[in-house]
Amino acid sequence: VFTTNNIGYLLLSSTLGIIVGDLLWLEALRLIGAKHVIVIDSIKPFAAAILGRIFLQENLRPPTWGGMILTVLGVGVVSWEEQSKISQSKEDIEDD
Repeated sequence: VFTTNNIGYLLLSSTLGIIVGDLLWLEALRLIGAKHVIVIDSIKPFAAAILGRIFLQENLRPPTWGGMILTVLGVGVVSWEEQSKISQSKEDIEDD
């Protein structure tokens, strides 16, 4: 199971994954901003759960789905609240 070849592939895969993943994530922060990146990040557990169900036949219990939904809703509420504050500030500036 733990052969030199397998460990080499594991190190290569993890190194490339971290480098490419972090570079793309930081570029997304630069291009679309933290609010949007965090909303997208909060959806990743759903993607992992769905892919796990399809490819690995994993079953998630309802409390797990509930936790993921609450997390996404919480992030959405905070993001929406922040966006409404920004919109209100712009309207106040335009009224002056």
